[in-house]
Parts: sequence; structure tokens; C-alpha cells
Amino acid sequence: MTDPAHHVDRDVQIYMNAPMFYQGESFFQASVTSNPQTRKPVGTVLQVVKNPGWLMPYLSCLIVGIGLLMHFGLTLYKFLDRRIIR
Repeated sequence: MTDPAHHVDRDVQIYMNAPMFYQGESFFQASVTSNPQTRKPVGTVLQVVKNPGWLMPYLSCLIVGIGLLMHFGLTLYKFLDRRIIR
């Protein structure tokens, strides 16, 4: 990968289930091209994806976690309140 604007020059291997992430874009291996006679791989096809909603799963997990903690806290409070009164 070469990006002269940011002075980046590095070798990166992109293969199945090992994408490259760079400046908000993801580079995935979409498929492999092969020689029809020898059936040996000769190239690869990359897919570039920009995901503006990458933060949503993290926010969702945070909201669910807070809800679970609140539910556990209320249940614990009710349990302890019943136990102390009797």
C-alpha cells in the first residue's frame, strides 16, 4: 500500500477473513482469479467498503449492558429489601 499524501509505504497482505483497514475504509478480498487451464490463482479482486455506522454496535452493546446492570440492581434491591423486613 502506498499513500504519498500521508507518507505511508508498507506491504500489506489482504486475504480471506483478514481485511485491511485504512482511513475509515475496509479492503476485503472478494474473490480470486485463476488461470482456466492450470486452475492456479493468478490474482485477486478487492472490495472497498466504507462503513459510516461502525460505532452503532458498540453503542448498542453499551445500552444493553447498562440495561442489564439496572435490571440486576433493581432485582437485588427488591431481594435485599424483602429479606431485611422479614
